[in-house]
Amino acid sequence: MLNILLCLLCLILPGATPTPVSAPDQPAVAPTQPVQEQQKRPAEILIASLTKYYIGVFWTGPKWTASSEQDIRDRMKKNMAHIKELVKSGKLVGIAAVQDSSDCKMVVFFKTDSEQEARTIADNSYAVKEGLLRGDIHQVWGTRGLGEGLKKEMKEDPKKILKKETYYLTLLSKGKAWKEKPDEKMLPLVDVHASNVLKLRESGVLKFYGAVDGSGAIRNISIVKAQSVKDVQMKLAAGELITKEWFSPAVYTCTIPEGTLP
Repeated sequence: MLNILLCLLCLILPGATPTPVSAPDQPAVAPTQPVQEQQKRPAEILIASLTKYYIGVFWTGPKWTASSEQDIRDRMKKNMAHIKELVKSGKLVGIAAVQDSSDCKMVVFFKTDSEQEARTIADNSYAVKEGLLRGDIHQVWGTRGLGEGLKKEMKEDPKKILKKETYYLTLLSKGKAWKEKPDEKMLPLVDVHASNVLKLRESGVLKFYGAVDGSGAIRNISIVKAQSVKDVQMKLAAGELITKEWFSPAVYTCTIPEGTLP
């Protein structure tokens, strides 16, 4: 059981996957059966609240230029009808556009039937086909309800222009101390990590938490509501998995359409 818990929290064996939850998406932590919930380990409560997504993290491509960012925005506006259809179908559940002058430019959230379907949608986008962006699709176990509000808005009023809200995107990658099989000293930190995630999510600070499956460098994708990048970094620094250099954090300012986050 510990191996499954650790895998979901991005700590050990690559490629292993948790048992999918068949129930429909619900609020992150249901308030029912409080006594039973108290008897569960924080990691178990966290796992029960997650569902599967496919998430694309996109970086500047080989043909990226100073005008590429505006070029992508213009093309997205022209292609908005197709984007809205993907949202209405539930396949596209969110886009986080990075505002910082960094190589990371965009994170796209899919709820498709397969990784290949998500990859096909991404590969057929203008930015990827033109070489402006490059990226990978990751299978992620994340907070339920992503994009439900966005989908509802599009169905009720397809012409509505959605406002964008500012958040902070955090990517946790393998740090200097990362090991595929952690020693016993790291195991107690799992429940501490899970407990902190649950508290931050309940408080409204952590809007999305996603544990990345597979063997890639990125192990966690989260979206945080905060005052500044420094504020986010200070919160992250409190985590022992970061101070012990198990994870290496990167924080980006991003904008996300309202209705995207649960």
